[in-house]
Amino acid sequence: MFALRRTAIRSLSRRSASTHAAPEAHIAHDAYATAPAQHEGFGKGFYLSIAATVGVLALYKFDIESNPDGTSFLTRLIEKYHSRTEMWEARNALHTHMVERAAEDRSLFQDSKKTSVVGIKFPEALNMGSPWNQVAGWSSGDLSAVKAHLEAQRERHTTSLQK
Repeated sequence: MFALRRTAIRSLSRRSASTHAAPEAHIAHDAYATAPAQHEGFGKGFYLSIAATVGVLALYKFDIESNPDGTSFLTRLIEKYHSRTEMWEARNALHTHMVERAAEDRSLFQDSKKTSVVGIKFPEALNMGSPWNQVAGWSSGDLSAVKAHLEAQRERHTTSLQK
């Protein structure tokens, strides 16, 4: 540990001695040649910024005088994009009404009676009967009574929904 500290101190002292010990490292500042002092005026940028400021102020004054309201362009721009409370009230009322309707529709669908559906893997499972060896007359029976029964059931259902 002490050996490491000793070598670190030695290397630091060598480095600082080698960079700062040479007498020729300190050259007098007067030895450099300097240009004679010149008068420096304001540049083009200064005069252009002054002219732009005066132009903007003149345009602002002209805009206020030409407008019948007496408001500036900046004021009119802020008023144009400033949110109006009446508009937000109307939007919020419409949104509340739409949310209430959606909640009513959702509760209607959730509270309705679920239909009993028997799931089948494929619809052709209903037509799996054999087309051969059927008894005569059974394949084309009279279905008018079934049709009348289903139409009456449909009428009862539609009238109950209209009430």
